[in-house]
Amino acid sequence: MEKGCFKDKVCLVTGAGSGFGYAFSERMLADGATVYLSSLLARELEAKKKLLSSFEGRAHFCALDVRKEEEVASWISQALENEGRIDYLVNSAGIHASGFTLKLSLDTWRDVIDTNLFGVVNTMVHTAPIMIGQRSGHIINMSSISGLIPIPYETAYCASKHAVTAVGECLRYELARHNVKVTTICPTIVKTEMFEKAKFIPADDAITLEHAMDWIFEHLNETGGIMTVAEDAENFFDIYRRNESLADEIITQMESDRHKYALVRDGEQK
Repeated sequence: MEKGCFKDKVCLVTGAGSGFGYAFSERMLADGATVYLSSLLARELEAKKKLLSSFEGRAHFCALDVRKEEEVASWISQALENEGRIDYLVNSAGIHASGFTLKLSLDTWRDVIDTNLFGVVNTMVHTAPIMIGQRSGHIINMSSISGLIPIPYETAYCASKHAVTAVGECLRYELARHNVKVTTICPTIVKTEMFEKAKFIPADDAITLEHAMDWIFEHLNETGGIMTVAEDAENFFDIYRRNESLADEIITQMESDRHKYALVRDGEQK
């Protein structure tokens, strides 16, 4: 996207205390936007206030649980009352979980689905009608390559992100007649705090957040749709769609590579 495209735009960002959410917020603010940053953890936002102090007046902070619709509705309503419009919604709040599928607790399943899927649904159902009324707006949902292909030992995470991808793509077609765009961003593994919190060790070839953000802002446009990030994700998704046997070979090898790690995570011996 061209420099200055976010100037004077009003942007809402969830999961803005770290990772992609904070990276989006920082870049949008630097480009001239007014940004409403939200995060479940108030302490993360306090730390980011200091980093973004030069944007005082355009950076607004709110501790928010995206799983709770009433909190989400209040946050969006306040932003609309203050600014009179909402131009961008970035859904970045999310959590990760891994391990043997049959040993994942129901509490883990609920946490992942409630945060990763219903967190997105809660924000969209309260933001999209505003954008429809404006006849403009852009919803950006952070999914994952795990939202496009199966990743062994990440079943709950994959399920939530496949759902996010499906919701985004369905809504993209429904909102097109109203001039509202929906983009679903599907990165490969990126070195972010989310994996540290989940005690998940990314592969050595995991890309940096800076590289992922450069890719996103280079390819983000006003047409919406699925965006894979970056080269590895783009290539892997292309193989998965076009070469079933090779994709099966790659994913089978992935399962083998991750099997020992899953055993250790679940406290078992080899």
